[in-house]
Amino acid sequence: MRVLSWNIQYTKGCDGRFDFNRIAAVIQSFGDLDVICLQEVSRHIALYNNDDQKQGFEALFPSFDSVWAPGFSQAPNINNQDQGHGHGRANCWQEFGNLSLVKPGLLLNRRSHILPSPAIDNTPQTSRSLAEIVVRNNKQSLAIFNCHLAYHSAIESSLQLEFISKLRDQNLSHQQPNCTKTTPSMVGVFEPQDYGDEVLLCGDLNIALNSSSYLQLTDKAAWNDCATHFLMAHSNLERRPTCGIYDSDSWPQGPHTRDFFLSTKALAQRVRRYEVETLTQASDHQPILLEFD
Repeated sequence: MRVLSWNIQYTKGCDGRFDFNRIAAVIQSFGDLDVICLQEVSRHIALYNNDDQKQGFEALFPSFDSVWAPGFSQAPNINNQDQGHGHGRANCWQEFGNLSLVKPGLLLNRRSHILPSPAIDNTPQTSRSLAEIVVRNNKQSLAIFNCHLAYHSAIESSLQLEFISKLRDQNLSHQQPNCTKTTPSMVGVFEPQDYGDEVLLCGDLNIALNSSSYLQLTDKAAWNDCATHFLMAHSNLERRPTCGIYDSDSWPQGPHTRDFFLSTKALAQRVRRYEVETLTQASDHQPILLEFD
């Protein structure tokens, strides 16, 4: 199975230009993909090119199943729809979130979650989401969490990381043998669902590699960094940064890692390939690829 994850920054490149086709070309350059997880996908937001990027990607991959998880869905502001851009969308709701595209025949279940967002004085905040899909992988099922976490607040970020870890544990508890057995009363909405035998978390987690937040996940919450497992078996390779390579204005700290594939232990041990595409400047983040049995 081959999974691509990329924060596309609403198709805005490091040159300041919005270009959907440039993003699409990079995705297509990876070849055959089973799952595409995109973060910071915008719909009808004037400041972010005012286009429908969800619809654009669905048109690009017409046979793929689409799972959309907006952090918010806001009615258009009729009095201020242009915001100086000259092409307002009077009847289109503004949305911003994460999009997962799944190759036909693989999708078993899907859910959308709104992440914790406590009010914090004088801190920029936006409602954030997690797109959850459960896909068929050989004889097992796999839950994939696609998310873009808080940046401005350590408190908000920590609560979101805790929420995601608890969601993983909840999913795995549903897969226990005593929970998967059916009885005559388990019909309709009570029919057991597939929550995934393994869990993969991917996306822009907005935490630095080896930071306290990273250790909160890998040490305390027992997430396994798939890149670490891969590189341990390939000592001739080095870990490449996923952000800040070309956009020094947004990222004065320079190249670093804040996009991850984290998983349950058994899945991390089956990783065959991990790759960061470091050449494209189509976003301020780089696309990352994971391949596993």
